[in-house]
Amino acid sequence: MRQEILTLGKHTLIYGTGIIISRAVSFIMLPVYTRYLTPADYGIMELLFMAIDIIAMIVGLGITGTVFKFYSDYKSPEEKREVICTAIILIFVIASVTAIIGFIVSPNISQVVFGNTDNSYYFQITFVIYFLQAGNNIPLMFIRAMQNSTSFIVINLIKLLIQLSLNLLFLVWFEMGVIGVLYSTLLAELTIASYLHVYTFHKIGFRFSISKGRQMIKFGYPFIFASLSNFVITYSDRYFLNVYSTLTVVGIYSLAYKFGFLMGYLAVTPFMQVWEPQRFEIAKQDKVLPIFKRVFLYFNIFVISVSLFISLFARDFLTIMSDPSYYEAYRIVPIVIIAYVFQAWTFYCNFGIYIKERSKHMAFANFISAMSNILLNFVLILEYGALGAAWATVGSFFIRFLLVYMFSQKSFHIDYGWGKQLLLVILSIFIYMAGRTIEIPGIGISLVKNSFLMLLFGILVYRFILNKLEKSIINQFIRNPVSFVKIAQ
Repeated sequence: MRQEILTLGKHTLIYGTGIIISRAVSFIMLPVYTRYLTPADYGIMELLFMAIDIIAMIVGLGITGTVFKFYSDYKSPEEKREVICTAIILIFVIASVTAIIGFIVSPNISQVVFGNTDNSYYFQITFVIYFLQAGNNIPLMFIRAMQNSTSFIVINLIKLLIQLSLNLLFLVWFEMGVIGVLYSTLLAELTIASYLHVYTFHKIGFRFSISKGRQMIKFGYPFIFASLSNFVITYSDRYFLNVYSTLTVVGIYSLAYKFGFLMGYLAVTPFMQVWEPQRFEIAKQDKVLPIFKRVFLYFNIFVISVSLFISLFARDFLTIMSDPSYYEAYRIVPIVIIAYVFQAWTFYCNFGIYIKERSKHMAFANFISAMSNILLNFVLILEYGALGAAWATVGSFFIRFLLVYMFSQKSFHIDYGWGKQLLLVILSIFIYMAGRTIEIPGIGISLVKNSFLMLLFGILVYRFILNKLEKSIINQFIRNPVSFVKIAQ
């Protein structure tokens, strides 16, 4: 079991680096965005990229969610390559039709979202970006499936450098505003798409399978409703805020929400990039239950640590990096982080639904959660504004986690060791409340205080969460990190 966990940790680190690089542009550019875009402009930009997400969720037929499962099911390299090629072609056809239709009806969409047609061109560019991003997804999944970590990191690094360079050029030099951000995203996606498709088809050839395509669509289509519900949970609050408040509030709330995404990018997505394909292979072994339980503890230590770090340092970060008009976002950040901890648990604990191919259960759980989110948004946003939107997200994410957990456990029971998991949560709450209680003026002193609290949290985890073997491994690493790395390899 130790070897599997070490391998998982190694690949999580490698692919995590790639994911962080791919998502880094939105955070590296925050000082620029918050100075060269007004909160209202930032709100418009968020609503545009929100449109890309909902389009991808509705029209993708859930195909991307099925790729790893079918790739794992087949044994021969030929059939594995056929799965990838079939998925690429299906996505290409769907994305092409969707982008063309969307380009034509962009004035209507702008009217619905903004109440006018002034932003129609923004939506037309957004549909082109959607087409490129949708086409890039499967080739990137193929690289992950082959565990080609070097290519994965290099591709994401090149994309990051292109986007950063063009963002600085269009926003700072030419002062193009929102359209400059869209152009930089478009050109970066186009560059990466050109390489990815040449590379992928060179590796797999042309191997379309009608039968495999039908299987993917049959298994994946319930995930359309799951994804659509997930979109409602994640983004409907912006719509309510836009209707009942202002674009400025949408911009501030969206900035705070970025920290929830940041937690996912740093802690959850890198792990799931590796764990998602591997868990199907591990499930074939006799040792599946102990591995799932232990990995969940390590996963939670990482997730809770990153969540606590972001919650403690959010105010400091915003003070240093953003314009004063965005400072109030720090009050929303910890609430959004709570929601994303529940989402992390949902991702990990949904295995029974996937292994037993009961995707309708996932769709049902997401639907109920989405309906509760709409109700909570309506009630809480009217009364509490952006803070109400954040708590509505927490409530709906918690409901979804409970439903997914119950369905999954009924299909494939796993002991997750909730005693230690909840103790970990309690320790993090204790540290966070200590940080909120001890208010010290001055950014430098605040940074020192929060750093000390993170160190204290690490000590508490070491003392109360880890077992003797894990403590001895950490002690060995502290005494001689070089030799430890060699042993791990």
